[in-house]
Parts: sequence; structure tokens; C-alpha cells
Amino acid sequence: MNDLLNAFLNNLLPIFLATGIGFLLGKKTSINPGSLSKIVLYIFSPCLIFAMLTGNSLSSGDVLTMMGYTIVLMVIVAAITGGIGFFLKWERSIVAATILASIATNAGNYGLSLTRFAFGDKALPYATLFMVANSLMTYTLGISIASWGSARKENPLKAPFQYPFLYAFILAMIFNYFHLRLPLPVDRVVTMFSDASIPSMLVLLGVQMSAVDWAKPSQVLVTTNLMRLVASPTVAIALSAIFALQGPARQAGIIQAAMPTAVTAMLLATEFDLQPGFVTISVAFSTLLSFVTLTPLITYLS
Repeated sequence: MNDLLNAFLNNLLPIFLATGIGFLLGKKTSINPGSLSKIVLYIFSPCLIFAMLTGNSLSSGDVLTMMGYTIVLMVIVAAITGGIGFFLKWERSIVAATILASIATNAGNYGLSLTRFAFGDKALPYATLFMVANSLMTYTLGISIASWGSARKENPLKAPFQYPFLYAFILAMIFNYFHLRLPLPVDRVVTMFSDASIPSMLVLLGVQMSAVDWAKPSQVLVTTNLMRLVASPTVAIALSAIFALQGPARQAGIIQAAMPTAVTAMLLATEFDLQPGFVTISVAFSTLLSFVTLTPLITYLS
């Protein structure tokens, strides 16, 4: 019991408090979460990705293994969720929305923060790779699923190139391959923005949760939360053995797989008019429930 309490107090409570500040900010002010989201998406997050990938000693093999692990995990979770939806004869838009909410993982503002708190800086590069791979899949596979569910057609191959995190990833790979370094003034700016990314993400999460229209849980919502918070980390534990993940890589991969639904799912659902109310509630409920599911998982991984 003491281990569980310490895991919650030392790792989850700081995230809860930071998110709570954002929640109060959203309730008490007229702050526009869209503007804050664009700052995080287009400035802070790319700098974080670049800094994390160039500031670690991971080999190309580690990079490929971690990204492959993430992609396989997402495909399996999508297949299981879709199978459940078809078996229960949900309508197509519900099936698509459930898959989207099940694979879009909050591996950024929540996952990176928790990984750093729980397992230290050694696990952070692996968690960042998970976030990058998850984002790439969300903006390709996720857009394809959203388009299928809403009957809106969108080219999934073009979507990743509309967001800077992909360019940050490619640039970081080039810098690593050729052993390049940024000029000192530029490097300090990148580091400064990188350090600001995680607290900004947590505040943004709270602001977005303050606008949620809460509703009673439904069968679909329960299924989505079980897939995101229980089934996904269970599959991740099995895959960690297949991909031979050990130490910080295993800790980062499994804990990232157990994160709640990302706000990205809500953005895509709104864009494609794909059950946006349901997806928004899924983000809120899974975020709150994650404080219960993640506490014993941290203890297990530690």
C-alpha cells in the first residue's frame, strides 16, 4: 500500500495538480485553447522532439525497434477495437470513433511528464520515440479511420507533412547521422522551448478538459476506456518481450501504452464530424480514470 501511495504522490499527483491549474484557468478566463495548442504543436513540441532525439545516445537500432514496437501496438489495438465494434454491430461512425479514441495516445503532455517523474531521464528518449511514432500513426492511420467513418475523403499520405513534428524528427535523424551540432544561440533557444513544452502541455490539457460536456458512461465509452487503459498496456507488456525491450525502453514503452486518449483524437473527430461529443468525453473520462490504472502499473514497472 505504501508503494502505491508513493507512486501516486510522487508521480501522478504533480501531473494532476498542473492539469488542475489549467482546468481552473479554463473555467475562470476566456483563454482560447486553440491558440495555446498551436504554440505547443508548432513550436514547443518540435523543439522537444529535436532536443530529445539529438541529446541522447540511442542507436539507430534502438530507434527502429521502439518505433516498430509502437506501430505494431497501435495496429493490434485498432484491430481488436474494430473487431469488438463489428461484433456488437455498432454503426460505422461509432466503430471509427472508438478505434480513433483507442489508438490516439496522450504520449506527449501526459506520457512524457509521467515517464520523467517515474523513471528518470534515461527513459525519456524512448518515450519521445513512442510519442513520435504514435503521432505519425494518428495522422495517417487515424485520419484514414476518421475518413472512413465520416464518409469524408482525405489523403492520409499528405497529413503528416502539414505538422512540424515530422520535420523535427527527420532533421534530428540527419543531425545524428552526420554528428552535427546547432549553433550555440540556436541550441539555447531550442533547449528553452523544449523545457517549456511539457508544462505547457499539461496546462493545455487542463484548459481543454474544462470545456468538456460531461455525460453518463455508455457501453461504447466503457469499451473505449478499457481498450485504452487496460488492453493496450497488456498488449504492450507482451510485445515488450517479442521486441526484447529491457530497462528504460520497456518502462517507457509500457507506460506510454497505458496513457489516456489524446486530445488529438478530439481534434480529428471534430474535423471529420465523427462523433465529436463522444470522443471528447472519452478524452476526459480516460484521463481521470488513468490516475487509478497507472498507479499500480508504475509500481509494477519499478
